[in-house]
Amino acid sequence: MKNSLLKRSIGVGALFFLTVMNGQSTETIIRDHISNDASFKGVSKTVEFKILNEDNSASLKANVVDVQQTVNGIPIYHSLAKAIIKDGKMWSFNNNFDTVQNVSKYSKPNSVTSAFSSVITNLGLDEVNYKLIADGVVVDNPTADQVANFAYYYQKDGKLVPARLFFIDDSKNNAFWQVMVNLENNEVLEKHNMVISCNFHDDAYAASEDGGHVHNHFLPAFVENQINTAHKAATAVASASYNVFPFPIEAPTFGSRSILTDPWDLGASPLGWHDTGSANYTYTRGNNVWAYFDNAGTNTPPNTDITDGGSAMNFNFPYAEGQDISAYDNKHAAITNLFYSNNMVHDVFYRFGFTESSKNFQTNNFDKGGRGNDAVRAEGYDGSGYNNANFNAGYETESTVAAPRMQMYLWKSGTLGLKQKLFYNSPEEAVTRPGVAAGAGNFGKVLFSIPTTGDVAIPNVANG
Repeated sequence: MKNSLLKRSIGVGALFFLTVMNGQSTETIIRDHISNDASFKGVSKTVEFKILNEDNSASLKANVVDVQQTVNGIPIYHSLAKAIIKDGKMWSFNNNFDTVQNVSKYSKPNSVTSAFSSVITNLGLDEVNYKLIADGVVVDNPTADQVANFAYYYQKDGKLVPARLFFIDDSKNNAFWQVMVNLENNEVLEKHNMVISCNFHDDAYAASEDGGHVHNHFLPAFVENQINTAHKAATAVASASYNVFPFPIEAPTFGSRSILTDPWDLGASPLGWHDTGSANYTYTRGNNVWAYFDNAGTNTPPNTDITDGGSAMNFNFPYAEGQDISAYDNKHAAITNLFYSNNMVHDVFYRFGFTESSKNFQTNNFDKGGRGNDAVRAEGYDGSGYNNANFNAGYETESTVAAPRMQMYLWKSGTLGLKQKLFYNSPEEAVTRPGVAAGAGNFGKVLFSIPTTGDVAIPNVANG
């Protein structure tokens, strides 16, 4: 999920005053607890902190508070606490605060420019084009003054060293790097690829003599009951139907498609799946996710060729399997299923506490906390590779929201997935011949949905 060190809720509209008052009360409770708790006895320096997020838990009937320790207003990386406050009293304060607060006595830190150069070298990007997220805008080959970075203290060898946190979007390699650099010597302290990825070899799911691949996934019964109950609630939400592989069916090998009408959970998606409160869409876009075809690999939605259910909101598109069927014949059925799956995950996880104030992924947070404007961008038929899928959860700072992105690829297989074929356009007697199955070459540009046409030279048998 999103980087917990950078999370922060903000008050909205008429709730601002109440949020501030509640924040002051919570801060006093936490400060009093630290002053009286035995684990902080003997600490000579005042423990500074700031509240990142406060969420009311219906199941605990208490407030769950995320807390970040700071020194001189600068956060200490990984120095966090989770407080549970009920009826104005501290029930639990689980923390890994630094009680020593031994700030390194450096003479002068290195510049952000030199630290950034160290990062680029460490990631092997110094000789290639790269992209960097700077205040929410993607910049090609940025200069030092365009670098988005954040000040931290980092615990190293018993001291707190000055550090900078960078976010770098290496889109060519499907990576989104979070890198922490020591400003004393430009040492890379930590680096994490925020893109979660799956990779498979060709024919990874082909049938074999020792049996198929079996998953036994299911939804807990109480979650299914809650969702089914929510479906029956009276609402003015526009109706929609989807022909999909319904949960818990995870793939065509495990079951068949069904037409589902209004499958959303109104407790998690109060306006359904296509309405953001300010816009209503008839295609696979809504408050939780925008699913679209990205065969060109541009990471942007297409202007045409969208999966549209029309005014009736009927997302019933043909789907068929077979050796002579192209994956592109099932394109709109696949995008519909991608839209459905993302929304179902949103609604189910919402019941487990992944709500607005917990920084879930929604465009409109309905004044329930969090920032909003971070619905998932789900890219089907992604053109940047094969046999893969990945997810970048995005990130959030006090001034910036970077929306998450999911990329779903095609299978490259001799028996499954994408079928590349050769067809004859001429001479006339060859046009009626069936297409010839062909594999992918190890050279040239990968061929996707846009075909390539060219002349084939027939060699003379006599002279080769």
